[in-house]
Amino acid sequence: MSVGRKAGETTATLGAQLAGRERGTCLAIDWPTGLVTVNIGGGQQAMPMTGIAPAVGDQVWVGYLAGEPLCLGPLAKSAQGTITSAPAGGKVGVRGDDGGTYSLPFNFDHTEFATNQRVAIDWQSGSVAYRLSSDSTIVDPVAPPPVAAQRQTREFVPIGSGSFYESSGTWTKNDVWCSDTLLGCYFYGTQIADTIPDTARIVSVTLSVIETTNRFPSALATIGTHGLAGRTGAPTIANAVAVPNGSGGKTLPTAFGDRLKTGEQLGIGTNHGGLHVYAVAPDSGRLIITYDL
Repeated sequence: MSVGRKAGETTATLGAQLAGRERGTCLAIDWPTGLVTVNIGGGQQAMPMTGIAPAVGDQVWVGYLAGEPLCLGPLAKSAQGTITSAPAGGKVGVRGDDGGTYSLPFNFDHTEFATNQRVAIDWQSGSVAYRLSSDSTIVDPVAPPPVAAQRQTREFVPIGSGSFYESSGTWTKNDVWCSDTLLGCYFYGTQIADTIPDTARIVSVTLSVIETTNRFPSALATIGTHGLAGRTGAPTIANAVAVPNGSGGKTLPTAFGDRLKTGEQLGIGTNHGGLHVYAVAPDSGRLIITYDL
Protein backbone atom coordinates (compact mmCIF):
# COMPACT_ATOMS: atom_id res chain seq x y z
CA MET A 1 0.00 0.00 0.00
CA SER A 2 1.38 3.42 -0.83
CA VAL A 3 0.17 6.95 -0.78
CA GLY A 4 1.77 9.31 -3.29
CA ARG A 5 2.10 13.06 -2.65
CA LYS A 6 2.97 15.69 -5.24
CA ALA A 7 6.01 17.84 -4.57
CA GLY A 8 5.03 20.93 -2.61
CA GLU A 9 1.69 19.50 -1.50
CA THR A 10 0.92 21.05 1.90
CA THR A 11 -0.47 19.41 4.99
CA ALA A 12 -3.46 21.73 4.72
CA THR A 13 -4.16 20.46 1.18
CA LEU A 14 -3.85 16.87 2.34
CA GLY A 15 -6.21 17.57 5.23
CA ALA A 16 -8.81 18.95 2.83
CA GLN A 17 -8.71 15.66 0.85
CA LEU A 18 -9.21 13.40 3.87
CA ALA A 19 -12.59 11.81 4.45
CA GLY A 20 -13.16 11.40 8.21
CA ARG A 21 -10.75 10.34 10.92
CA GLU A 22 -10.67 8.14 14.01
CA ARG A 23 -8.38 7.29 16.88
CA GLY A 24 -6.19 4.24 17.23
CA THR A 25 -3.12 2.92 19.05
CA CYS A 26 0.29 2.49 17.45
CA LEU A 27 1.37 -1.16 17.81
CA ALA A 28 4.51 -1.30 15.66
CA ILE A 29 6.50 0.63 13.05
CA ASP A 30 8.27 -0.98 10.08
CA TRP A 31 10.83 1.65 9.15
CA PRO A 32 12.10 -0.04 5.94
CA THR A 33 8.59 0.05 4.44
CA GLY A 34 7.43 3.19 6.25
CA LEU A 35 4.31 1.42 7.49
CA VAL A 36 2.82 1.67 10.95
CA THR A 37 0.51 -0.95 12.46
CA VAL A 38 -2.44 0.61 14.27
CA ASN A 39 -5.11 -0.96 16.46
CA ILE A 40 -8.44 0.58 15.44
CA GLY A 41 -11.44 -0.63 17.39
CA GLY A 42 -9.78 -3.97 18.15
CA GLY A 43 -8.60 -4.64 14.60
CA GLN A 44 -5.05 -4.17 13.33
CA GLN A 45 -4.20 -2.35 10.12
CA ALA A 46 -0.87 -1.51 8.50
CA MET A 47 -0.78 1.90 6.84
CA PRO A 48 1.62 4.62 5.70
CA MET A 49 2.19 7.63 7.93
CA THR A 50 2.67 11.34 7.44
CA GLY A 51 3.88 14.15 9.67
CA ILE A 52 5.47 13.25 13.01
CA ALA A 53 6.04 9.52 13.50
CA PRO A 54 4.35 8.04 16.58
CA ALA A 55 6.00 5.82 19.16
CA VAL A 56 4.73 2.36 20.00
CA GLY A 57 1.85 2.75 22.44
CA ASP A 58 0.97 6.26 21.25
CA GLN A 59 -2.62 7.21 20.55
CA VAL A 60 -2.80 8.32 16.91
CA TRP A 61 -5.19 9.91 14.45
CA VAL A 62 -6.08 7.83 11.40
CA GLY A 63 -7.59 9.52 8.35
CA TYR A 64 -8.85 8.06 5.09
CA LEU A 65 -7.53 9.20 1.73
CA ALA A 66 -9.35 7.78 -1.29
CA GLY A 67 -10.70 5.10 1.06
CA GLU A 68 -7.24 4.04 2.28
CA PRO A 69 -6.14 4.57 5.93
CA LEU A 70 -3.31 7.00 6.65
CA CYS A 71 -1.67 7.57 10.05
CA LEU A 72 -1.68 11.34 10.61
CA GLY A 73 0.56 11.29 13.67
CA PRO A 74 0.29 11.02 17.45
CA LEU A 75 -2.29 12.78 19.59
CA ALA A 76 -1.02 15.30 22.12
CA LYS A 77 0.08 13.36 25.19
CA SER A 78 -1.02 14.05 28.73
CA ALA A 79 1.60 15.56 31.02
CA GLN A 80 0.28 13.50 33.96
CA GLY A 81 -0.50 9.86 34.57
CA THR A 82 -0.84 7.02 37.08
CA ILE A 83 1.66 4.25 37.95
CA THR A 84 0.25 0.88 36.81
CA SER A 85 3.14 -1.50 37.53
CA ALA A 86 6.26 -1.83 39.67
CA PRO A 87 9.64 -0.73 38.26
CA ALA A 88 11.43 -3.29 36.14
CA GLY A 89 14.55 -2.89 34.04
CA GLY A 90 14.78 0.81 34.87
CA LYS A 91 11.26 1.51 33.62
CA VAL A 92 7.81 1.76 35.14
CA GLY A 93 4.34 1.27 33.69
CA VAL A 94 2.25 4.44 33.40
CA ARG A 95 -1.26 5.07 32.13
CA GLY A 96 -1.52 8.64 30.90
CA ASP A 97 -4.61 10.72 31.59
CA ASP A 98 -5.16 10.57 27.82
CA GLY A 99 -5.70 6.79 28.09
CA GLY A 100 -2.35 5.81 26.59
CA THR A 101 -0.19 3.17 28.29
CA TYR A 102 3.57 3.62 28.43
CA SER A 103 6.71 2.02 29.81
CA LEU A 104 8.92 4.94 30.83
CA PRO A 105 12.29 5.41 32.54
CA PHE A 106 12.40 7.46 35.73
CA ASN A 107 14.82 9.82 37.43
CA PHE A 108 14.42 9.14 41.16
CA ASP A 109 14.41 6.38 43.81
CA HIS A 110 12.01 3.69 42.57
CA THR A 111 11.45 2.39 46.11
CA GLU A 112 9.03 5.27 46.62
CA PHE A 113 6.84 4.18 43.74
CA ALA A 114 3.42 2.73 44.50
CA THR A 115 0.65 1.52 42.24
CA ASN A 116 -1.83 4.32 41.53
CA GLN A 117 0.80 6.92 42.45
CA ARG A 118 0.23 10.09 40.43
CA VAL A 119 3.25 11.27 38.43
CA ALA A 120 4.26 14.02 36.01
CA ILE A 121 5.60 13.00 32.59
CA ASP A 122 8.31 14.88 30.68
CA TRP A 123 7.75 14.00 27.03
CA GLN A 124 10.81 15.94 25.89
CA SER A 125 13.01 13.36 27.63
CA GLY A 126 10.38 10.62 27.46
CA SER A 127 10.54 9.84 31.17
CA VAL A 128 8.66 10.10 34.45
CA ALA A 129 9.78 13.46 35.83
CA TYR A 130 8.54 13.43 39.44
CA ARG A 131 5.79 12.29 41.77
CA LEU A 132 2.78 14.53 42.28
CA SER A 133 1.90 15.46 45.84
CA SER A 134 -1.82 15.02 45.19
CA ASP A 135 -3.91 12.51 43.29
CA SER A 136 -6.02 15.32 41.91
CA THR A 137 -5.52 16.15 38.24
CA ILE A 138 -7.38 19.44 38.66
CA VAL A 139 -5.18 22.45 39.27
CA ASP A 140 -6.85 25.52 40.72
CA PRO A 141 -6.22 28.43 38.38
CA VAL A 142 -4.08 31.23 39.73
CA ALA A 143 -5.87 34.55 39.62
CA PRO A 144 -4.04 37.00 37.34
CA PRO A 145 -2.65 40.10 39.01
CA PRO A 146 -4.97 43.10 38.88
CA VAL A 147 -4.48 45.27 35.84
CA ALA A 148 -3.09 48.68 36.73
CA ALA A 149 -5.40 51.55 35.87
CA GLN A 150 -4.40 53.49 32.77
CA ARG A 151 -4.54 57.21 33.58
CA GLN A 152 -5.21 59.73 30.85
CA THR A 153 -5.63 63.50 30.75
CA ARG A 154 -7.54 65.21 27.96
CA GLU A 155 -8.01 68.90 27.23
CA PHE A 156 -11.30 69.83 25.58
CA VAL A 157 -11.32 73.14 23.71
CA PRO A 158 -14.73 74.85 23.53
CA ILE A 159 -16.17 75.25 20.04
CA GLY A 160 -18.20 78.30 21.05
CA SER A 161 -19.44 80.49 23.88
CA GLY A 162 -22.18 82.98 24.67
CA SER A 163 -24.45 84.57 27.26
CA PHE A 164 -28.21 84.22 27.50
CA TYR A 165 -30.37 87.14 28.68
CA GLU A 166 -33.10 85.47 30.71
CA SER A 167 -35.66 88.30 30.61
CA SER A 168 -35.69 88.49 26.79
CA GLY A 169 -34.93 84.81 26.16
CA THR A 170 -32.15 85.61 23.68
CA TRP A 171 -28.43 85.05 23.25
CA THR A 172 -26.91 88.53 23.45
CA LYS A 173 -23.14 88.21 23.91
CA ASN A 174 -20.25 86.02 22.75
CA ASP A 175 -18.28 86.13 25.99
CA VAL A 176 -19.47 84.35 29.12
CA TRP A 177 -21.24 86.48 31.72
CA CYS A 178 -22.21 85.54 35.24
CA SER A 179 -24.69 88.03 36.72
CA ASP A 180 -28.20 88.32 38.13
CA THR A 181 -29.70 88.49 34.63
CA LEU A 182 -27.28 86.59 32.39
CA LEU A 183 -26.32 82.92 32.14
CA GLY A 184 -23.07 82.11 30.31
CA CYS A 185 -22.09 78.92 28.48
CA TYR A 186 -19.06 77.25 26.97
CA PHE A 187 -19.98 74.70 24.28
CA TYR A 188 -18.04 71.51 23.45
CA GLY A 189 -20.45 69.68 21.16
CA THR A 190 -20.28 65.94 21.87
CA GLN A 191 -16.47 65.68 21.98
CA ILE A 192 -16.30 64.85 25.70
CA ALA A 193 -18.81 61.99 25.53
CA ASP A 194 -17.18 60.80 22.31
CA THR A 195 -13.75 60.64 23.98
CA ILE A 196 -14.17 59.45 27.57
CA PRO A 197 -15.67 55.95 28.04
CA ASP A 198 -18.74 55.70 30.25
CA THR A 199 -16.83 53.22 32.44
CA ALA A 200 -13.90 55.58 33.11
CA ARG A 201 -13.29 56.76 36.67
CA ILE A 202 -13.05 60.54 36.76
CA VAL A 203 -10.04 61.73 38.77
CA SER A 204 -10.24 65.52 38.33
CA VAL A 205 -12.04 68.24 36.36
CA THR A 206 -10.52 71.70 35.85
CA LEU A 207 -11.95 74.65 33.92
CA SER A 208 -9.35 77.16 32.67
CA VAL A 209 -10.78 80.67 32.21
CA ILE A 210 -9.66 84.22 31.54
CA GLU A 211 -11.64 86.62 33.74
CA THR A 212 -11.95 90.04 32.07
CA THR A 213 -14.37 91.68 34.51
CA ASN A 214 -15.16 91.31 38.23
CA ARG A 215 -17.28 94.14 39.61
CA PHE A 216 -18.28 92.54 42.91
CA PRO A 217 -15.35 90.47 44.22
CA SER A 218 -17.20 89.54 47.39
CA ALA A 219 -19.82 87.68 45.33
CA LEU A 220 -18.32 84.54 43.83
CA ALA A 221 -19.34 83.22 40.45
CA THR A 222 -21.15 79.89 40.36
CA ILE A 223 -20.41 77.34 37.64
CA GLY A 224 -22.34 74.20 36.68
CA THR A 225 -23.15 71.97 33.72
CA HIS A 226 -25.62 72.36 30.86
CA GLY A 227 -27.05 70.14 28.15
CA LEU A 228 -26.63 72.29 25.03
CA ALA A 229 -24.29 71.50 22.14
CA GLY A 230 -24.55 75.11 20.88
CA ARG A 231 -26.59 78.32 21.11
CA THR A 232 -29.96 76.65 20.64
CA GLY A 233 -32.75 77.31 23.13
CA ALA A 234 -32.53 78.46 26.73
CA PRO A 235 -29.77 76.92 28.87
CA THR A 236 -30.44 75.24 32.18
CA ILE A 237 -27.41 75.36 34.46
CA ALA A 238 -27.38 72.43 36.89
CA ASN A 239 -25.20 71.31 39.81
CA ALA A 240 -23.63 74.78 40.17
CA VAL A 241 -20.82 75.40 42.68
CA ALA A 242 -19.03 78.60 43.71
CA VAL A 243 -15.52 79.13 42.32
CA PRO A 244 -12.72 81.53 43.34
CA ASN A 245 -12.29 84.90 41.62
CA GLY A 246 -9.75 85.58 38.90
CA SER A 247 -8.26 83.86 35.88
CA GLY A 248 -6.75 80.39 35.85
CA GLY A 249 -7.88 76.88 36.62
CA LYS A 250 -11.09 76.31 38.57
CA THR A 251 -11.36 72.91 40.22
CA LEU A 252 -14.81 71.44 39.64
CA PRO A 253 -16.48 68.36 41.17
CA THR A 254 -15.61 65.01 39.58
CA ALA A 255 -19.37 64.47 39.29
CA PHE A 256 -19.28 67.04 36.46
CA GLY A 257 -17.00 64.67 34.54
CA ASP A 258 -19.36 61.76 35.22
CA ARG A 259 -22.25 63.68 33.65
CA LEU A 260 -20.18 64.91 30.71
CA LYS A 261 -18.61 61.52 29.83
CA THR A 262 -22.03 59.90 29.36
CA GLY A 263 -23.53 62.79 27.38
CA GLU A 264 -26.09 63.47 30.12
CA GLN A 265 -24.63 67.01 30.08
CA LEU A 266 -22.60 68.60 27.28
CA GLY A 267 -20.97 71.77 28.56
CA ILE A 268 -20.05 74.18 31.34
CA GLY A 269 -21.99 77.33 32.24
CA THR A 270 -22.36 80.13 34.80
CA ASN A 271 -25.39 80.39 37.07
CA HIS A 272 -25.47 83.88 38.62
CA GLY A 273 -23.29 85.36 41.34
CA GLY A 274 -21.83 88.90 41.31
CA LEU A 275 -20.87 90.25 37.92
CA HIS A 276 -18.09 88.24 36.34
CA VAL A 277 -17.17 88.10 32.67
CA TYR A 278 -15.00 85.39 31.12
CA ALA A 279 -13.36 85.68 27.69
CA VAL A 280 -14.78 84.11 24.54
CA ALA A 281 -13.93 80.61 23.34
CA PRO A 282 -11.51 79.15 22.45
CA ASP A 283 -9.14 81.41 24.41
CA SER A 284 -11.10 80.76 27.60
CA GLY A 285 -13.16 77.79 28.74
CA ARG A 286 -10.72 74.95 28.15
CA LEU A 287 -11.76 71.90 30.15
CA ILE A 288 -9.07 69.51 31.45
CA ILE A 289 -10.32 66.11 32.61
CA THR A 290 -8.13 63.36 34.08
CA TYR A 291 -9.56 59.84 34.28
CA ASP A 292 -8.60 56.20 34.80
CA LEU A 293 -9.58 53.48 32.35
